[in-house]
Amino acid sequence: MEGMIAARQTRVIFDMAGVTHADSAAIGAIVRCLTKLKSAGGALRIAAAQPMIEYSLKLTRVDILIEIFPTVDQAAKGFSAPDESAGRQV
Repeated sequence: MEGMIAARQTRVIFDMAGVTHADSAAIGAIVRCLTKLKSAGGALRIAAAQPMIEYSLKLTRVDILIEIFPTVDQAAKGFSAPDESAGRQV
């Protein structure tokens, strides 16, 4: 995560499609990533979580902190880099 933040890649989507199990340590790691990203002005989204993973995230109330989307494409919509909109006129 530190390398991504150093490279100013602070909008992150975790594609969870291949994840079938997440214990408390894994959920804790996800929350730590969120904390680091938020400290750097970024954000984290989760995409394509298997039903059991999504259940665990809801049970631990992580879904309140991190938006969960059915697909990576849906998670990516409207999720631009923090400075991409700077300088644009509407």
